[in-house]
Amino acid sequence: MKDQPFGRYWDLGLKAAAGLYLLFGLLQSFTFNQFHIFSRMSDYSFWLILTELAKMAGYLLVPLAVYLHHKKSQDILKLLYPILALLSLACLFEYGAIIKTPFNTPNRNNLDPVTLSIYDSINLFMPHWAIVTMFAIQGMILLGIGIYYLLANKWDKSDWKSLLYFPLFVLMTIPLNFLSEPISHSPDWFQSATHFDNFTIWHFLMFALVIFFTWLSYFLLKKTNKENQVFYLRAMAIILIIHFAGKDSMLIGDGYNIYNIVLSSIPLFICDIGKIIVLLSVTLRKKVLYDIAFFVHSAGALTVFFYFGRIQNFGSVLDYSFLYFTSTHLLLFLLSILPVMLGHTSFRLKDCLIPIAYYGVVILIATGVSVAITNASATWVDGDGNHLPELLYLNFAFTQVNPLPIEVPGWINFHIGVCEVNPLYLIGLYAVYIGLFFIFFLIQLVVQKTYRRLPKKANQ
Repeated sequence: MKDQPFGRYWDLGLKAAAGLYLLFGLLQSFTFNQFHIFSRMSDYSFWLILTELAKMAGYLLVPLAVYLHHKKSQDILKLLYPILALLSLACLFEYGAIIKTPFNTPNRNNLDPVTLSIYDSINLFMPHWAIVTMFAIQGMILLGIGIYYLLANKWDKSDWKSLLYFPLFVLMTIPLNFLSEPISHSPDWFQSATHFDNFTIWHFLMFALVIFFTWLSYFLLKKTNKENQVFYLRAMAIILIIHFAGKDSMLIGDGYNIYNIVLSSIPLFICDIGKIIVLLSVTLRKKVLYDIAFFVHSAGALTVFFYFGRIQNFGSVLDYSFLYFTSTHLLLFLLSILPVMLGHTSFRLKDCLIPIAYYGVVILIATGVSVAITNASATWVDGDGNHLPELLYLNFAFTQVNPLPIEVPGWINFHIGVCEVNPLYLIGLYAVYIGLFFIFFLIQLVVQKTYRRLPKKANQ
């Protein structure tokens, strides 16, 4: 039964406040401030770090408590968050004092001063007063939600047991750059030993983790009822979106992989679109969304585990870029495939038509946006009138730069501004990925039929 202890209007107000908290969290992700403190924890107070970790956990606790009526989340909010919210508000001036400078930005990708200056003029678009205001309002909303559940829910001794789960919520939402500072001070031999490259021990370990977590998730969820399965899938999707949104702040600050500009957060990389699709699919439970996630995004997520590209800068496997890439693509794969494995939906050959058309539309839109941004980058200048030394090729959905060492003929190429578009490459890219999607679909079909033919005891 839905929680309405004070009546319908109070419940609507609670949901509106929760939505505002989540919206401000998303907007804060487009600031330097949100993730920077976790990369430089020695520069900030214990209380700021503690309350910001609690605020990140709140992005999971609040939707679970308010929209999914999760009792443990409600208990944690009422028992801990009135105090944590007040502590957060006490850190307002310390948080507001965080300003991006050349000295607190690592420049991992060795960008030249002109490029850094131009990128910062785009990245730092959020007014400082708006950042501080949203921080304060978020603190007050958390305080209000905590007090609401404190007054609305009856007290019970068992409520305190819910606090045992709070570290788990923090762990699931912890900013993945929390090891950046220790890694930067580690010995060269350690950084070299943990450096990620294609087809090394770390790469094959990642393959093993994908297989392990897929089967572990399936067998754990299979033991519970459908209602709980839906709840856990939705919780996983929220965790995925929390980390996905956090990448924006890293782009502005330390950079993610080879990207340093907030425009890279536009969700037109195929797996980035998938992260939104799987959230919608487990929330709305519409077959067309399940079909797109299963046919396109499960295969897409799995494909990138095999091939990372020729130009990458993941760094140590304990640093942000690798941890983010691995965890989010793993969650994307799980959320794309588990609804089918668990029987929440079915997928037949005829269900391929809409996903195939969807992927074609994605490539066309990604091409247009990529070309538009590259042309716009030719007009960008710094304060002294200097242009970018190299144009920005964001390569959404691999439409601008061919990641494979295969040259595609340019017989029918045409120009749009400074960009040369190769239609043959785009058609080939589309055909290759559709082929990969079908291969994955056939493999899972064989695995599924083989599993069903096993004796019941083996299945169990």
